[in-house]
Formats: sequence, structure tokens, C-alpha cells
Amino acid sequence: MAVLASRLAIKTALTLGALRRQDVAKRLPRQAEPNAQRAAYLKALLDGPWATLRQLIAEAFTPEVLARLARKYEDVQGARSDADDDVDGLFDNIENRFFKLWSRKRMARLAERAGGQVNKFQARQLNKQLLETIGVDVVGGEPELAPVIAAFTKENVSLMRSASQDLLSTTESQLMRALSDGVRPEGLAKIIAERGEVSESRAALIARDQVGKLYGDLNRVRQTGIGVTGYIWRTVKDNRVREEHEQRDGKPFDWKNPPSDGHPGEAINCRCYAEPDLSGLLE
Repeated sequence: MAVLASRLAIKTALTLGALRRQDVAKRLPRQAEPNAQRAAYLKALLDGPWATLRQLIAEAFTPEVLARLARKYEDVQGARSDADDDVDGLFDNIENRFFKLWSRKRMARLAERAGGQVNKFQARQLNKQLLETIGVDVVGGEPELAPVIAAFTKENVSLMRSASQDLLSTTESQLMRALSDGVRPEGLAKIIAERGEVSESRAALIARDQVGKLYGDLNRVRQTGIGVTGYIWRTVKDNRVREEHEQRDGKPFDWKNPPSDGHPGEAINCRCYAEPDLSGLLE
């Protein structure tokens, strides 16, 4: 019903002459980047699952525990010992505790909140463009967007889980290698801290990439839902834009015929967006 109502509103605007060729030809206002939504999602990741996991690791590998493990390895001169079993057991315990604290359901709630914020922001951006040209508000509350948010949620739960497991496995392997090499407890603590910093950069990548992809998907579904069949590729016009995307800036594309690396927002870390080509609505 929401799609039908939106199309009816556009047809009414066309019938009343609200949409004129000079309006369509005029450059639409730019859509803003979802930077605040990216930042909010990153903060939620860092303050949520990432903080929990780093805390569990820090609690398990205190300076006293690291000193004890180092002594065990020193006693056997780097050969495998029960110290390896101790490390395995500690990491198994951390993993079990973490996934009890951060179940799939809890991770899904976190992702759903982020998706909802992006959804509201994207609706405002597209509405701003349509109001400028058509003069009617036709975006918001579309039920056909539910599968888009659900797919985002599922993908992000998978990413959170895999990133957590990667942090544990890489930290464990580096810790064991360092113990075998005779690294002192202070050096072991440094390795654990450094792995935590690397995991934060992984969280930043998830937030940047996933918010961009969701924004692009929402833009596509909303535009095609109201009868827009094509778009103009727009970049954010800074020195981080890919060369091939820079070459597409200002060029028309069909929603049914995506470029080789996908529509705006689909490539990893793509910050481009699809400006609706409203000229087709005149036909």
C-alpha cells in the first residue's frame, strides 16, 4: 500500500504540473553521507561486543598469569608443554563466556538499531530531493524494506561473530609463538594490547562498509518502488574516491543494469550514492 500511495502522489503531482522539465533538469540537492550513523554504529560495536571481548581477555591474561605461563615455557626451553593446554583452555573459556554474553539475538538487536537509524536517515535524504522537485513527501514506512533490514542484520551478526573469533584465534597463535620464543611477560601483554587495536580497525571497517551498503540498498529499493528506473552516479568528491567511480560521476545508470562492481555503495567502502533520475517520470 505504501508503494501504491507513493506512486499515486507522484502521478498527482505530475497531473497538477508540479513536475516540469526544467525542475527535472535542475540539479537535485546532494544527499548527505551517513557519517553520524557510521560513527554511532562503530561506537556501539566498540562499547558493546568489542569491549566485552577485550575485557574478558584482559581478565584471563593478567600480569600474574602471563608470568606463570612464561616460566612454564622457560622451564621446558620452548618445547610444547602443559602451558599450551593452559593457553588453549583460557581461550576456550573466553570464547564460551563471550558468546553467552553476546548471543546471536543480542548482536541482532544491536545491528537492527543501527539499521533503523540508517533507514530513517536515508528516507530523509531522498525525501529532501523529491520535495525539492516534486513538492510532495512520498518516502517513509515502506513494508518492502523489511527484507533489506533483515539481510543487513543477518550479515552483521555473522561479521561480529567472525571478527570476534578471528581476534581470539590470532591472539592465541601470536601469544603461543611469543611464549615459545621466550618473550617476557611485558612483551606478551603488549601483543594482547596490539591485537585489540587491530580488532578496533576491523570494527571500523564493518561500520563504514556495512552502513554504506545498507544506505545504497535502501536508496535502490525506495527509488524503484516509486517508479524511478535509473539514477545519476554521484561521488563525495574527495581524494579517497576510486578512480573508476570518479569517472562515473554525473553519468546515468539503469537500476536493472549495474556497473561491474555494483551500484553506488556496493563496493567495499564505497561512499558514492545514486541520485534519482526523475526524467523518466515524465514519460
